[in-house]
This record gives sequence, C-alpha cells and structure tokens, in this order.
Amino acid sequence: MFFHRYISLLSLILLIFFGVSGQVYAQKQSTIKGVITDEGTGEFLSFVSVSLKDRPVGSLTDSLGRFSFKVNAKQGDSIRINYVGYVAQVYALNSKPVQNFTIKLKEESYLLGEILVTADPNPGRSLMKKVVSQNEKNNPVNLNRIHTRRWELKEVGVFDPKADEKNITSGIIFGDKARIFSKLRQEDDSLKKETPLFFSEKISDYELTRDPFSESENQIAVRTTGFETDRLLEPLVKWNAGDINLYDDWVLLFNKAFVSPIGKDAFSYYHFYIVDSLSLPRGYYNITFQAIPKNWRDNVFTGYFTVNDSSFALVSADLRLSKNANINYIEAIRIQQQYALAADVSAGSSRYSLKESKLSLQYLANLESLGIPLPISLGDKIMICKMTVRHSEILLNAAQAATFAKSGALVTSINLLDTGHDEAYWTALRPDSLTKREALIYEMAAQLKSDTRAVVKEKFLSTIVSGVYYIGSQFNIGPLGSLISYNRIEGIRFRLSVRTMEKIFPKSGIYGHIAYGLKDERFKSSIGLRHIWRTQPYSRSQLAYSSDYDVVTEWYDQNDKDNLTNSLLRKRSVPYYRVFMTQTSVSHDQQLGANFMFHLGMNYQTLDPAFKYEYPNPAFISNDLTPDEALTKHKVPITEITLGIRFAFHESAKIHNYTRFPLASTIPVIAMSYSQGIKFRKSDFKYQKLSVNVNHTSHLTPKIELLWNLEAGQIFGKVASLILHQPGGSDAWVISHRVFNLMTPYEFTADKYIELHSRFHFGGLLFDKIPWIQKFQLRERIVINSFWGSLSNANEQFNLQQNAQSTQKDPYVEVGVGIDNIFHLLSVHYLQRINYLKSPGAKGNHRGIFLGLKFIF
Repeated sequence: MFFHRYISLLSLILLIFFGVSGQVYAQKQSTIKGVITDEGTGEFLSFVSVSLKDRPVGSLTDSLGRFSFKVNAKQGDSIRINYVGYVAQVYALNSKPVQNFTIKLKEESYLLGEILVTADPNPGRSLMKKVVSQNEKNNPVNLNRIHTRRWELKEVGVFDPKADEKNITSGIIFGDKARIFSKLRQEDDSLKKETPLFFSEKISDYELTRDPFSESENQIAVRTTGFETDRLLEPLVKWNAGDINLYDDWVLLFNKAFVSPIGKDAFSYYHFYIVDSLSLPRGYYNITFQAIPKNWRDNVFTGYFTVNDSSFALVSADLRLSKNANINYIEAIRIQQQYALAADVSAGSSRYSLKESKLSLQYLANLESLGIPLPISLGDKIMICKMTVRHSEILLNAAQAATFAKSGALVTSINLLDTGHDEAYWTALRPDSLTKREALIYEMAAQLKSDTRAVVKEKFLSTIVSGVYYIGSQFNIGPLGSLISYNRIEGIRFRLSVRTMEKIFPKSGIYGHIAYGLKDERFKSSIGLRHIWRTQPYSRSQLAYSSDYDVVTEWYDQNDKDNLTNSLLRKRSVPYYRVFMTQTSVSHDQQLGANFMFHLGMNYQTLDPAFKYEYPNPAFISNDLTPDEALTKHKVPITEITLGIRFAFHESAKIHNYTRFPLASTIPVIAMSYSQGIKFRKSDFKYQKLSVNVNHTSHLTPKIELLWNLEAGQIFGKVASLILHQPGGSDAWVISHRVFNLMTPYEFTADKYIELHSRFHFGGLLFDKIPWIQKFQLRERIVINSFWGSLSNANEQFNLQQNAQSTQKDPYVEVGVGIDNIFHLLSVHYLQRINYLKSPGAKGNHRGIFLGLKFIF
C-alpha cells in the first residue's frame, strides 16, 4: 500500500491551511459587491442570483460566494438575492460609491419541494428532449477528425477571507510567496485575498481521428513556477479540464460518475427551467436552462447551460457539483465551458466546438476534511485549484491529419518539465495574453528563487511532505519512509533507493537500491535501466538486475512493501514466508495500433526460500550414475521467456518514472500471457504457462460501481511448486483488492486455476438516506473473492515434500462488508472465510477486521 503517498498529500493540504497568510487590498470603485454564505454552515454559496429588484442588472456569485457589478444606482433602488432552497432577501442601496454586503441566507428546504410541485416543468422538459435527441450529432467524439492548438493553464492558490488589510504576517509554510506577491500585485487585482502557490502553462497541438483511431498531442512548450514545492502542488491539478465532455451521459471526475444535465439520463435526475433567451440573426435563439437536481444527494450538478435552438448544441455551461455530493476533501467543484462556431471542412459549414473548459476546485478547510462533521475550523484559509484549457485554430473534419499524428490513444506525462523558453517566445506563441496577475506569478517565482532562506525552506517542506529528497531535477532519494523497516527474517532493515529524473536523461531512467538486515546480516541490491523509445505509440525497453527478498507470485503484493508502517500491521499468528530472489531480466513493451500492447521478456532467476523447502532434484538419477547430484534441492533456478498481449479499447495513459500507467477504459481490458520455461545454465525445468486476465470498473449507476478482476490459467509440465500458480495470500490486517485477505501466502498451489476479485461500491446509497449518519459521508462496500485450482497427479507427486494443497472440487470463497470514508482516509471491513476452515493456513484466519488507508476522492 502506498501509505506515505496518501499521508503526504493530506499533510500538504493541512499544512497549507495552517501556514499561509494573505493580504487584503482595498479597491475604490463604484460597485455593488459582497459575499454570500449559508447561515447554518457558513459555506460559500455559488451561482446565487444578485440583481436590482426592478432592473435587469446584476451578477452571479463565484465559487467563493463573491459577487461584484457596477450600477448607476437611483433613489429607492434595492438588490434582491434569489437562490433555490433559500429564503429570498432584499437590501436597500444608498448613494455611496462602494457598497459592500455580507449576506447570510437561511435555508428553507420546504421551498424546494414547493417549487418542484407547483412549477410547470413542461416547457423546459419539452425543449430539453430536443436537445438530448441531437446529442449524437453534436457530440464531438463522433467527429472524424479534430485539430486544435491547446493552451493549458493550471494554478493552485490559497484564499484567506480574513487576511489582514495592512500587515503581512508570513506563515511558516508558504508565507514567503504571500509576502513577495503582496508587494507585486496590482491595486485592481480582483482576487485580492488569494495567494498563488503554483502556476504552469502548456501549449501543444492536439489531434483526434476516428478511422483509424488516433489521439495525439505534440507538446510545443511548457512553463512552470519552478519551485521545489511544485512537485507537491502539481498533483492537486493533475486533472485535465479538456477531458470533460458534457455530451456524455455520465461525466467522470475523480473516477466517480456524475450525471450530465444534457445526457440521456438527465430527466431522471433533474428538473429543467427556461430562464433566459437571446435573439440571434435569422430568427434563432440561444436559450438558457437552469438544471435543478431532484435529489441533491445524488451524483449531480446544478447550474445553468445555454443551447442554440438551430442545432440544439451547447453554447456555454456553468455548473457546480451538488453541495451534498459524497466526495472527499472537496467543498466545491465548478465546471465552466464556452463553445464557438468552428469550420467543419468536409461539410462546408460551421458547428459549435469547445472553445474553453475550466475546472475549479475548492478544498475543505475544517475538520470535515477529515470526515468529522463538527463546526470547528482548522483555519480560515481555503485551497483553490483551477485547470483551464483554451482551444484555438480549430479545424473539424479536415482532409489531412497533422504530420505529428500517431497511432494509439493519448499518452501524457504526469510531471510537467519546463522547456526553458523565454517570455518573448511565450508572448509570440500564446493565442491570448496572460492576465496581469498571472504574469506577476512568474515574477514572484523569480524573486523567491533569489532568496536563499526561502529556497531552503521550500526544499525542507518538499522533502518532509513528499518523503523524497530531490537533488535538483536530476536525482531523487527515497521514499524516506522505507529507509528503515522490520520483518521476522531480516530484523531491522535499512534501505536506500536512488533514481535519475527526466531532466538529466529525458528518455532513459536509471534506478537502484541497496539494503541491509541486521538479523540476517545480508546485503541486498538492485539496478535497472529503462528507456522510452517513443511515447506514442508507446515503446519501452528495460534491463534489470536484483538480489533481494520478495514474494514469489504473479501478483503485486501491496502489503509487502518494506516500510515501517506495513511492518507494524502484519499478522502475528500466520507464518511469514519470503524468498530471496536473484534475477536478471530484459523486456520490451510495444504499443500496436490503438488498442493493443505487446510485451516480450526474458527472465533468469534463482529462488532461495527463507523457509523449509525441498523438491526432488531433476538431475539426480542414481548414486552411481549421478554421484555429484543431491537427491533433493532447495533453490529453484528458472529461465523463462514471456510473450504477452493486452487489449484496451481507446485507452489513454500517463507516463511516470519512464513507465506507462493506463487510465480507465470504457470496456473490459483483456490481457493474455504465454511463458515458456527453458533449460538454461542451471535451470532444470521446461514448462509452459498460459493465462488470461479480464478486468474492469463497471459503473452500474452513478453511485454504484463494480470493480472486478477475473483470471484463468494453466501450467503444462512437471515443476517445483514455486513455479506453479500461487494465489495471493495476505499476512497483514490490511484490506487489499489484489489478494485473498484470509488466505495465508503459499496456502494453495495449482497448475490449473480460476480466481475472481470483486468489490461493490455503493457510494453512500444507503447511508446518505439516514439523516444523522449522512453527515459523515460514509460509503458501503461488499467484497467477494473466490479461487479454484487443481493439481495434476504428476505435480502433486513431485511436490509431496511440500504437502502442496489445491482446492480441487470446491472453490475457496471469502466475503465481507465494509465502510469506507472514515475520516476520509480509513476503511473498516469485516471479512469471513466461508470454507477450508480446517486448512493449515486457516489457523487464525477464519475471520477478521481489516483496515484500509487510502487518499481518494
């Protein structure tokens, strides 16, 4: 389990809440402005309508509840505040040039019900049926080809509503940035209480083609603030606002499904009202709808969107997530999109295409960020994250693709590396100019880098929170959480890991580690080289050598990481099995077309079990014929060649540490693998392995999702049990979806097998209906895991000394129920083993309470 990563990110958010200070600057302008909050909870209210009572002049509040608009006030004027579900309020205006309001709205839940019952929804519903009926035609994913120039901007900042108006109090965390930026900022800065912490921009050419499928991005330039803490803040804006497609039935955010207000399921989740229309030439109109959720605790949005009644295509959208949606750490989400007419070359006409997409996040800043529903604030500071994608030079269905277009789905890098271009280059390249405030962020960065004290503080914070020590942008050492650990074989274990970074070798990465155990008094080490030939289509080769303890299975055991936390959570009542592996491997991964990934590898390894283990020596014939050969052997030498192919339909991916990490696919992913064991040097066994794996995350409803992984395989040949299939067992009281939690490692062995891992996540479907419990935003989960495996007579007889056990007739089954989202980090599961209760590995493993710890949204 990646414990240190999740705690590091959570620690960063909490540190920011405690440590940043801002500054307030007064503005002198004739304007009506203010902030609107919920009287009961104190949360800022977005999209509240503020307008003059008798004239069509006004504004909507932003994600921080702020509004501001100019007006020529007349005697007797007043403003009216309207918001669905709250009591409307009216405030009189005076003759002052600046009138500032602090407004607290009182929630009246019955008003929403009254509106839904008495209002006539038919006009909005009837027109929305026409909009939805045209989705297939208007959806950009159905275009044959799209080409655009994309400008991506990402920013992380902290908003402090109680920042001192005159004095600057530098916080211990990011106070230097607040101090420098407060001196640089303009007097007319509308975001006067917000301190920028991270900013980046990227310009690239993007192209999507359908036949054959290809999604390509040619990165032209990248620019970042270049702080040490950028590595901590960049993951908070890792999402791509350009991926949000409101034409989809369900919009995926943070791996959760939310119902689009213009998707085919919209009528089951929303009421629609026509709130405005704008006359256009030739008798057409832009019609603005308001979408109001039928149930605010569903995974839904609320807000406004505009369509053109000539094509019923989207013109704009301004939506926020329902405030009652069950999502961790985030208090508010806002999606803003603008569409513009672009040339459809093949049709000789124009159609609406996405011009700008903006995703804004507001993180929790009180004890609710830890799942504790108490009105106690950790501070007044609020984390603000903004991701914007702007498109220019848009061409639809152009006859020829751009020269950079490549086969396959889009592959992007997680780490944004500054390309080093100067401001003159960027000024000429940008399709639009930066705002004054955005330009000053770079100036702030330049000044901070010349402040030695501030640079040292940034380095210290980056190291403590990330758990990794970076040597410039060339090397890193860590994770520091694994410098020391403990296990029964090695005793106290020390480990130091080092790897190069993309800045020193853009396409090649060298990594390695050295470790030592005080109990076994043995050194361990590894060294490897990864080289990416191309990112698209993806092509990577790897050469590695390692000599260390590891669990010998074909699964990745997340409980077996050698960090101190996992050392403390192991089961004390089950045997601790480890194998010392010495191996040399070479492999190559190659993308084939849009949907296939090819793998070829060769691995030579020696398995040295750190427990009692013997098997018949295949080289022994008799004492007379083979006097130099022992009757039995302990170590298992293997030489294996593997060929694999993976099918994932139009799957995009991220590249991190020179490795491709696939993102979710819309249909199940199928992987097939064939391995051939050969006799080479000391390798004794010749065999074949064949396996098929299918996995998917299936969204059954917007709240309910099923995560499942089904694998089947067979091994042909008579081999030692360590070469056979070993279903993953757990030796820790930590819930895992990759292993059988109540199965002991090496408890079962098979040369023919089927195994299933499945989890039903209900997303709070039941708990959200219980008034008091719903405050905790808990989520329900059901776990069902099963394994069936058999042994041939030849392998059963060959491994008699190990008393190898298979399930034979009845499959092994474990089931459980769980609750996620305790403190937004912790999950508690009760698991029950259904059968094989008298198996030697079942002792102390019949049932149990398992904990999980994960930083998820």
